[in-house]
Amino acid sequence: MPRSARALGTGGAMRDKGFQVMCVSTQRRFARLVSAFACAGVLISAVACGTASGPTVIADRSPVVIEHGMGSTVFGDVPKRIVALSGSWADSLLALGIQPVGVGTLTGFGPADGKLSWQGDYDAQVVALSLVGAPDYEAIAALDPDLILADYSANTPAVYQKLSEIAPTVAQLKAGDFVSPWRDQVRVLGRVVGLEHRAESLVAETEADIAAVRETFPAAAGKTFAIATVGGPSVGVVGSESDAAATLLGELGLRLDPAVIELGKGRSRLTVSYEQARPALSADVLLVRSSRGEESLEAMIPGWDGLPAVRSGTAVMVDRPLSGAISDPSVLNIDLLLDSIRPALEKLAA
Repeated sequence: MPRSARALGTGGAMRDKGFQVMCVSTQRRFARLVSAFACAGVLISAVACGTASGPTVIADRSPVVIEHGMGSTVFGDVPKRIVALSGSWADSLLALGIQPVGVGTLTGFGPADGKLSWQGDYDAQVVALSLVGAPDYEAIAALDPDLILADYSANTPAVYQKLSEIAPTVAQLKAGDFVSPWRDQVRVLGRVVGLEHRAESLVAETEADIAAVRETFPAAAGKTFAIATVGGPSVGVVGSESDAAATLLGELGLRLDPAVIELGKGRSRLTVSYEQARPALSADVLLVRSSRGEESLEAMIPGWDGLPAVRSGTAVMVDRPLSGAISDPSVLNIDLLLDSIRPALEKLAA
């Protein structure tokens, strides 16, 4: 469904610069959240709010063992006070109709209230996270959780051990990953809270959305893409097809530019100098975030106007919400990603 050509949080004059951007419709995400809370209504009262009589127990429930990058965690009772330290874990909870009691936000980068634009309104305490330090253990402990969903916040054994002393903790589902694949998150959470059928439905619905876009734009198959961040001392680039930021675009038939993969030499993320940025930004489709605004790109990137995606109108200007969704795809924000890339795919098909 076409949306108005307006960038999220940026302004509306980007078409003249070769960008194709759009406002995101919230209809599908809203319907998904409403459905989740309707389907899980009975469970929400116990999981999200708790009861005076003690933990919720599913009849004849066997212990649930979750394997992850730091070992395994066993659940008997259904957790009812859950802290989500990544946006995608919070999204997975909300999509299943469960409100977390606490959400993490990256100091200096994430929203102050921890709530992302596609999540709607809900009540949760904010837990401060840091790129270089540990999460706020005291704030987490004060929430009296019985499950901590950590992802990148538990990226060292020391941090994982400390979190586990507060409550059972699920770290990255695969050791070394910055974030966990959205499908795995939804399915793991469905097992933990006893909503496996709902979890599979969410995965199927989201996969159908992805497939619909891929089938609508078959001309995208085999075309190259690149994802970059501009504004610091160098240009940050996604360098691996297995990176979470690149996976979804691959499912649409696009492929990460081989020139970028060669530059990455196995690294998931890399930086290049502004003088050497052109080879990393010469893909058919370019998603670029500039912390200094779109006007700065011409000044900072030599030959910006001559880049293939800028000339063809398949460059997508990425604002902060979209940047977060690209870095940490989830069952709730994939619609945002699909909506944002659609104008570029339309250009490829023209």
